[in-house]
Amino acid sequence: MHHKTPALLLATLAICACGDRAYPPVTELTIDTLTDGSVLVANPSHGVWDVNPGTRWRLAESLRIGTATAGGPDAFGDARSVTLDEMGRMWTVDYRANEVRVFDGDGRFVRTIGGRGEGPGEFMGIGRVRHGPDGEMWVADNRLDRYEIFDTAGTRIGRQRHPTRFGGGWRNGLYLAADLIEDSDRDVYRVYRRGATGGLEPDGRVFELPEDPPYPPRIDFTQGRSTVSLPAPFTRNRSRVTGPRLDLWWSDGYDLGGRYEILHIDLESGRTLRRILQQYEPAAITEAVRVAAVQAELERVRHDNRIPGARHPPPEAMDAVPRVYPPFESFHLSRDGSLWVRRILGDGVVGFDVFDSEGRYLGQPEMPAGLVNMSVQVITGDRMYVIDSDEVGVDYVVRLEIVRSP
Repeated sequence: MHHKTPALLLATLAICACGDRAYPPVTELTIDTLTDGSVLVANPSHGVWDVNPGTRWRLAESLRIGTATAGGPDAFGDARSVTLDEMGRMWTVDYRANEVRVFDGDGRFVRTIGGRGEGPGEFMGIGRVRHGPDGEMWVADNRLDRYEIFDTAGTRIGRQRHPTRFGGGWRNGLYLAADLIEDSDRDVYRVYRRGATGGLEPDGRVFELPEDPPYPPRIDFTQGRSTVSLPAPFTRNRSRVTGPRLDLWWSDGYDLGGRYEILHIDLESGRTLRRILQQYEPAAITEAVRVAAVQAELERVRHDNRIPGARHPPPEAMDAVPRVYPPFESFHLSRDGSLWVRRILGDGVVGFDVFDSEGRYLGQPEMPAGLVNMSVQVITGDRMYVIDSDEVGVDYVVRLEIVRSP
């Protein structure tokens, strides 16, 4: 589908580039090439599946790993991430145990990797598992600023220090390390290659990311001279995810008058390839949910023993909490090129806005009940892997089939 974009919209986009984004309403899909060479895909609130309901996708649970019974490998203390290896096995990080537990495609336990410690193959602050070159699995230790490297059989290969203060990952044979430009708050990716000795060596390139907007409101929890500052619940989320071809999907998370915008950027040139503009219906946050969210942050501060004596949130805490949910919580790139934007649709209901690889809005898939707390980990062409927790805090690894209508 291709429509001519009204001149008003093009003029508005020119203003948008200067930071004042006041887009006019969109009632039908428009796809146009702008003067800077980028493609604007302006989507209305309805998608392809709304026009043709018989084509709507649905998510169906096909596997669940986890138990409330202590002692087994599927009893997670704090499940944080899931990564698939080349055989489709699930490398699941248990943060509390500082170890990786590997399960096969049928959910059977395969092996445990790691454990608490500072020696070879051990972890003090285990992070995500990332794919490395030649089928290697790189397991981050965020406290010791290093990776422990394993083959898919769980044999330790070696160790690699974090090249910058922040994490990174492999894309198209290159390691992109997140960093900040010195004496500024500008985010960049520094590019590294694997050297002759197997270590990471800088290749000199630095990819500068879009300038970040001001930080959202925060809440300061104070006890005596100790203060912990946390983002206020339900404030907007700046999000980014790197694609397979040194490309980046990025958004500052702002509500643009019932719209949100996601940019697709070529890192090599810094050029914006595509702008996705999506209309949505903002959902109100009830007063009870706002109060409960602030109280939950207080309990988290106390539980982590950062300010164990804190009894009440600061009086100004509620002023920092918005009255409507942000446009989205996060977005995720599927291996088939589709973009899944995770949103709260109101009353705690979680859903997705799904876009095809060209940025056209497909709609919201049918969701199984009960996955309120899910955290998306991996989306393949036909499956989604998430971590979910129940009402008593038991963590589960859940596999969902993406069922497409014929």
